[in-house]
Amino acid sequence: LTSADNSHTSIGTAAEDGTYRTQPAVPQGDYKLYIALKGHALEVFQITLTGSTNCNVALVPGGNLSLTVTKQGKPVSGKTASIKSAEGAVLPRISGAGDPRSYYYCDFGLTVEATDENGHTLIRAIKPGKYSVSVSGENPSTPAEVKPMETAEIILEL
Repeated sequence: LTSADNSHTSIGTAAEDGTYRTQPAVPQGDYKLYIALKGHALEVFQITLTGSTNCNVALVPGGNLSLTVTKQGKPVSGKTASIKSAEGAVLPRISGAGDPRSYYYCDFGLTVEATDENGHTLIRAIKPGKYSVSVSGENPSTPAEVKPMETAEIILEL
């Protein structure tokens, strides 16, 4: 839970019955509520807290994108993926091993590690849909369709 002006944040875990209470209590106002479960696509809601606020959600299983980048058939390391939705919106990204958000897409970004020595990176728990994938500093892109609980294998030749 993050306030619209980023001045208040509350992180917690839902109880077995799915209820969640902010700890510590946060002031009334406009917030983004991020709901995630490992392996599922993150859901983000705009809510206004006015005391006790209820929000019912159903999480969608996410899919993965396995990307290998090559040039003249050889792996290219150090490239970071850029992913656009079918509507052309670039999904924001963050990078950094060990980030607690590393398994889902959110407004903070989609965690994307640079390609390794084999030209490979794996992006987890993306919302199912059609995307266009490119890499940093390069023009070619390739289409990708992410399906729930499946891994789309993509090879991008530079």
